[in-house]
Amino acid sequence: MYNKHFMDLLEIQEYTIDFINSLIENEVEENIHLDYKASGALGKKDEKKFEIVKDVSAFANSDGGILIYGLTEENHKPKDIDFVDGNVFTKEWMENIIHQIQPHIDGITIHPIRENGNIGHSIYVVKVPRSDKAPHMARDHRYYKRFNFKSEPMEDYEVKDILHRKYSPALQIVNGTLQDENVREGDKVVTFAFKAWIRNIGKVISKDYKFSASFFNLPKGTSGNYQPSEGKVLSMYVCEYCWKMTSPSKEPLFPGELIETGHYNILIPIETSPDDIWGKVYIKMTLLYEDGGKDTMLVNLDENNKVELFDEEEISAYIKKDHPDFSMADIL
Repeated sequence: MYNKHFMDLLEIQEYTIDFINSLIENEVEENIHLDYKASGALGKKDEKKFEIVKDVSAFANSDGGILIYGLTEENHKPKDIDFVDGNVFTKEWMENIIHQIQPHIDGITIHPIRENGNIGHSIYVVKVPRSDKAPHMARDHRYYKRFNFKSEPMEDYEVKDILHRKYSPALQIVNGTLQDENVREGDKVVTFAFKAWIRNIGKVISKDYKFSASFFNLPKGTSGNYQPSEGKVLSMYVCEYCWKMTSPSKEPLFPGELIETGHYNILIPIETSPDDIWGKVYIKMTLLYEDGGKDTMLVNLDENNKVELFDEEEISAYIKKDHPDFSMADIL
């Protein structure tokens, strides 16, 4: 389980010691977007400089990410603060190393954290954006990507795919919310309204995309309906514990534009307690778009719409307690 979504980490404007301590306390695991480095990862020898270039270029070639220098890890979880000597390894020194990447990566920012203003006790948070100039080459004339917590060489087909990145849309699921509606006297069901938002984070118009949401572990007797936008076609199905809706594109999505996918209703029997919904119903949102693009978000929501992220194995194990024959591959 991820304790923080990658976008939450990116949106932080000021990184502090408290932020680092929260990563340790919450055991926020490394992932495709997050990497921890002990102070020894920085060095004046060529092999140390090469590792910096390799790791930064791998994030830029993939989906962007955050490197934190000055934090040890164990089993991919942060363990202890391991301060960098900022007198020896300055922010400017790191910038000069990163500038050796070809072509130059736009938008990289380095945020120094000083313990009580002591430059000798520094931590560096390096934010690397997903680059439209990719692929970026490291000092060994190879191209790297993020994979399984590491930076690994890219295959030839992967390099060619990235070369076309700037000509393809890039869509992202921003959020999904589930809210219970007012119950009228005589109603036999409680209506939970689901909405989601998607954004075009690329530089090309998207005209062909499809959003879907699958709801797992629903109470018995659940049904669904929707309030479609004009010209929108939806399909859905209901089984004992799952409901799925799909929505194809209804309008072009311009670069930077954010749209709401629609208003969908899940009808829960009136005798169902809200406690049977919040924190127990899981939602997988999937967004497919041109050139094989895909974004997913797998969550459950509490009554305040606080999001927790999960992986598919975790949810499958949970649902199989009540439904041994459950297979997420058969549902999604």
